[in-house]
Amino acid sequence: MEPVGLMYKSHNELCIVHRCLSCGKLNHNRIASDDKPDMIEALLNKPKLLEPETQLILDNSGVKLLDSRDKMSVHIQLYGKP
Repeated sequence: MEPVGLMYKSHNELCIVHRCLSCGKLNHNRIASDDKPDMIEALLNKPKLLEPETQLILDNSGVKLLDSRDKMSVHIQLYGKP
């Protein structure tokens, strides 16, 4: 599984979206307490780097990845309000 980005699940629950390297299937998992916040925030830049086939899978699945415009809301999710 390869992390391809971040998304919000219901109730603004932050999730990491993974894609299977073998079959391309998407899966999303809640962030965990042992996930490194800086690595999670780095995923906000990943959607710009996705191959067209992965973007097509995301589009067909209705998954909207967060991007750099969502940095503040992700930062608040990870660290709380300043």
